[in-house]
Amino acid sequence: GGAAEYAEGRGVARSLVESARPDDDDDDTYQARLLRAGISKDEVKVQIEDVIFAGTDSTGMNLSTLCWNLAKHPAIYQTLRHEVLTADAADRTYVLPPSTTVGLQPHTLHSNPDVFRHPHEFDPARWLREGEPSGPEMRRDFVPFGVGSRMCIARNLAMMELGVAARALARSGVLEGASVVGGGAEGRVEILEWFNSRVKGGKMELVWR
Repeated sequence: GGAAEYAEGRGVARSLVESARPDDDDDDTYQARLLRAGISKDEVKVQIEDVIFAGTDSTGMNLSTLCWNLAKHPAIYQTLRHEVLTADAADRTYVLPPSTTVGLQPHTLHSNPDVFRHPHEFDPARWLREGEPSGPEMRRDFVPFGVGSRMCIARNLAMMELGVAARALARSGVLEGASVVGGGAEGRVEILEWFNSRVKGGKMELVWR
């Protein structure tokens, strides 16, 4: 559960800080550089914990939700799988000019039905439909990593990680024959807000038939 994961993360952070060698210039790890800058061990442990939880819980939660919804919506899963398997990499090359700013924002904004029609439905095609009435507003308001100077430092890594993982998931065929367990009367995952979001009940389950 969450408590066990939290304790494990704290243990890893403690181990990383204790094994750091701030007096050795060859140790260029994050924790060693913080200690070398004169930051206390206790503060460095907190910083390392933040990095661990921000970099694992968030993408893990999203990938779990993705698997659950793709298993619940096999037609969407097959569309994704077909697109990944037939995509021509040469036609998927995009160049972002230097100094291009990419910014992104949170849960209540993304649940605004005036911008995201039927926001609680699993409908990835909403982003692909030609002539989507609220298309520009959707793109404007889709900011899951925050905005401004305090937005997530690893936002680009997270999006790339999720994209690579989703393509690998579709390519592998691991969800063939999978179906969801639970989800309540409406067949939905209920998200609980915390430092990182959590799913009500603590887990999402699939079965293979």
